[in-house]
Amino acid sequence: MMYVLDRFEGEIAVIEKSDQEQITFVEINRSLLPSDTEEGDVLVLSDSGWSADKEATAQRRSQIQNRLKRMGLL
Repeated sequence: MMYVLDRFEGEIAVIEKSDQEQITFVEINRSLLPSDTEEGDVLVLSDSGWSADKEATAQRRSQIQNRLKRMGLL
């Protein structure tokens, strides 16, 4: 299961939840996330709550940048 912060809507955080078969969106209270969480961050849900995986986020952003470059959009 992979979670990515899609966007903030006021005090609501909209999280993209994806697995091999489908993508769904989950809404949670923004206060449940670390204060430095940004849109596009890969999130991890554990027994202690939500945290951002900065390494996975950097990898994901790099992959997206590379795809956009190959498509001639950057």
